[in-house]
Order: sequence, then structure tokens, then C-alpha cells
Amino acid sequence: MTSVFAHAAAVFGTIDIYKDYATEMHHRAEKSWVWYMDALKNNTRNEVVDKGEIQSGAANRTLLDQDIMAMTAAIYLYKLTGKNEYHDYVKANYKLVPPIADDPMTNRRTGFFREATQLGTAFLHYMQMPNADQSIVDELKNNYIELAKRDDLQIPYKLVPEQNAYRAYIAEDIFFWGNLRTRSYAAYDAFLLSELNLVPELSENLKNRAAGHLHYIHGVNPFAMTFITNMNRAGATNSCKYMYHEWFMDIPGVGMASPPGYLVGGPNNEWGKQHPANISPPEGQPAMKSYADVPHLYNRKDNDSRGYASFAYTEPMCGYQTSYIRLLACFIG
Repeated sequence: MTSVFAHAAAVFGTIDIYKDYATEMHHRAEKSWVWYMDALKNNTRNEVVDKGEIQSGAANRTLLDQDIMAMTAAIYLYKLTGKNEYHDYVKANYKLVPPIADDPMTNRRTGFFREATQLGTAFLHYMQMPNADQSIVDELKNNYIELAKRDDLQIPYKLVPEQNAYRAYIAEDIFFWGNLRTRSYAAYDAFLLSELNLVPELSENLKNRAAGHLHYIHGVNPFAMTFITNMNRAGATNSCKYMYHEWFMDIPGVGMASPPGYLVGGPNNEWGKQHPANISPPEGQPAMKSYADVPHLYNRKDNDSRGYASFAYTEPMCGYQTSYIRLLACFIG
């Protein structure tokens, strides 16, 4: 939360009516930083803290994730306060985290702008700060350029048309829970690389790569369907009707139409393999077609709790919406 508080303080501090709120966020950011530094100093960090009180996702974080979050926080705190203690942390620890440190999951899953921590975005802020350490800036740029030029990553940044008929390639084993968010992250990565012009000869290609993912979400996919709920009135000829949400389930297996404008999770090739319900689609289909726009528990048999587990495919989430909106803003701003 430290990085969120610090970033919020910097943003809201520029708006007169939110200056008091920004001050509160600033206070919370520095207070939480002290707490984390004490845990780091006393070697009391823990990877397993989730006792199940929060049931919508695990709160556990690996030590690497904690290092990454601390780096993100230090950058935003330095930008917010200008205090050397935060810059000293950046200079002492930036080699321990991506992109300098090797982290294959970062490259494979969501690009070097790591999803939950937003470290890459923080590094971009740092690279543009007038008081940044130039040697660190140069090293970061060189690593980003090297990654952008590579074509052996499972989520390549370059558009390679022959990889996918829909100009929106991602590796088959990334068709898991929330893969449309993963697409939004990968597309945003490519767009930022284009805007930064770190690799001038690839800038247009990278922007086309980002646009390809956006077009995929909007309907250039095997279903010819917009993965945003009930957008017919906005001009969509075929948009998904259902999403998993307690407010919009009505009778299990029958369901009711969802409100417009929500990005769903998307095709999920892994869930059906791990929890088969013998329903096709989404099971028994190619990865890109592992989806069904039907109500929760569709095709459930009497006295059988199994059926279409729609939460694995159609459930919306705040992170899905924000990643999509951020990508969309790149092209309409």
C-alpha cells in the first residue's frame, strides 16, 4: 500500500480540492514505509500471512514480490518528498528486481511492467526525474531496449503477424483466469515502448501490437464478440451477455443479462483441465475458444453441483476494468 499512498499523494496533491486528502495519503505512505523497513531490518518479513479472512484472492506475497513493491514505493516516495533515504534505497537495491534481475515470470506473463506492483511504470517515472541517478537510468534503458528487441519471449512486444490470425498472440498456457487483463497489460507495455521511442525502428510495430490486443477485446477474435458486456446500444453487433456476479445471476443456470460496459475475464484453457464439468464449450476447445457466454451453472444436472463455473471465465474485477481503461485511453486520449 505504500506505493499506492505515495502515488496518490503526488497525483491528488496537484488538485486544490484534494490537497487535504493528499496530505493524509502522504502521511500514510511514510508511516507504512517505516513499518516495512522495520520488518526488513529485523528479518520478520513473511511470505505466508493470509489466514483466509479475505476470500476474494490470496494476500500472500513472495519475498521477491515484496522487494518489487518496496522498490515501487521508494521511487514514488522519492518523487513525492525528494528525501535521500528513498533514493538511497533505490540505488542500493534496483539490481535485485526486474528488469536488471532475471525474473522469467515477469517476462512470460505480463511483460516487464509487472502487473500487481507496477514497478515498470514506477521506473519510467524515475527515468524521467531530473534528480535521478543517470547511471541507473542508462542501465534501465539498455535492459528495456534489449527486452523489446527479443522475439523469444512468450509475450513478445513486437507484432509478428504470422504468430496469430487475429494479430494478438499470447502463449497458449497464458489462457488462464483473467487472460483479457493479461492482454491489456501486454498491450500497454507495447504502447509505452512505442511512445518512449526507445527502439525507433520498432515504434510503429509496437503501437500496432498494442492495437491488435485492443481489437481482440473489441471483437477481432474467434467468437467475433466484444468481451464487454451488453454493448449493443453502443454499436456492438455481438457483445457478451452474461458475467458472474451475485447481483446478476437470478436463477442458477438461467441467469439474467448483465449491465453494460464490464470487461469479463475471458477464455480460460486451464480451468476446464483442472476442474472438468464435461461442458463444451468451454472445455475441449482450442485455447482461444475456451469460453462460453452462458449463465453460471449452465447445464447443471439434478443433484449435481457441477455445471458451467462461469466465475472462471466471465467474472469481472476492478483490475480487469482499470487495465482495459488504461489501454483504451492510450488510443482515445
